[in-house]
Amino acid sequence: MKDGSGRKTVPVWACFSADGPGTFVRIIGRLNGVKYIDILENYLLPAIRQRFQGRRMKFVQDLSPIHTSRAVRAWFDAHPEIELLPWPAKGADLNPIENIWGDIVKESECYRPRTADEVFDKARGIWDGFGARPTYWQKLAYSIINRLRLVRENDGFWTKY
Repeated sequence: MKDGSGRKTVPVWACFSADGPGTFVRIIGRLNGVKYIDILENYLLPAIRQRFQGRRMKFVQDLSPIHTSRAVRAWFDAHPEIELLPWPAKGADLNPIENIWGDIVKESECYRPRTADEVFDKARGIWDGFGARPTYWQKLAYSIINRLRLVRENDGFWTKY
């Protein structure tokens, strides 16, 4: 797949916490509610159960129609160990994972892959490399507190994030 710039792109889903990187999953085809629930069930839930061991975990996702579909909301309702943080309507860029995607793009600037598999392998390698930097994940995870505080202070309007 190519984006408007001519670069090859590959859709992925990933998660992280202050403890470090979580799962990094390649999405085959277009993401829809069924695929998203499959990711939540088979990747997010096991990672949460392993990492948080019975503690309730706060989860961030934007208000994409896929994330807010009736089926996805029902899935989260059935998993009370995951608390969805309320998210502002225009807050997609507030999600700290967007910083990670930007960092992966920066790290890949000079890389010219020929195939989608090469794109995925490179992005996965960068993701894994970030795993050796624990303060990277902590800084991003804890930044959510400040990000949401600024949104609240600005009555839901734009912030520096």
